[in-house]
Amino acid sequence: MQKSRLSIQDLTFIPLFTALTILGAFLKIPTPWGVPVSLQFFFALCGGMLLGPWRGAAAQLLYLALGLLGLPVFTAGGGFGYVLHPTFGFLLGFVLSAFVSGLLTQRILKKPVPSPLRQKIYLFLIAVSAMLLCHLTGAVYMYLLKSLYLGSPVSFLKILMLASFPFLPTDTLWCAVAALLSSRLSKLRIY
Repeated sequence: MQKSRLSIQDLTFIPLFTALTILGAFLKIPTPWGVPVSLQFFFALCGGMLLGPWRGAAAQLLYLALGLLGLPVFTAGGGFGYVLHPTFGFLLGFVLSAFVSGLLTQRILKKPVPSPLRQKIYLFLIAVSAMLLCHLTGAVYMYLLKSLYLGSPVSFLKILMLASFPFLPTDTLWCAVAALLSSRLSKLRIY
């Protein structure tokens, strides 16, 4: 059985997408509802779609590790105590989103796609499914944290209305941009 090693590409692109996710945490777009939108999800999604499932997830795991070790790479700082931050579940969702978007993109692109437009549509649907997975992970984590750990029960619907629904329009836009970018850069994929 052959052992898997990290290639030069892995050592380049995994940290690159980790750095882009860190940058995305600090590139904030103000919103009318007062909570700024960051670009973290966009870079996690692009990482999965361009690097594949394992490398895309590895970039996000590296991001999580750096933050949990105390580097202030998350939107509100860093450190192991961040696991008790209500939005930590969304960071876990970035790992899942990168993996799922990478896996589905890899499978779609192995099959012959009849037209470039259909390929873009498939990539957009993949991105949206990864987005919904990220939102679900973040909302469930926040619900469990508030209900079980903090002892302040709140309905799951209220969590969705406060922490997920307001971000769906911009995240859907990021999905469209990621699908177009992934389609354009399809020859640069490293899997």
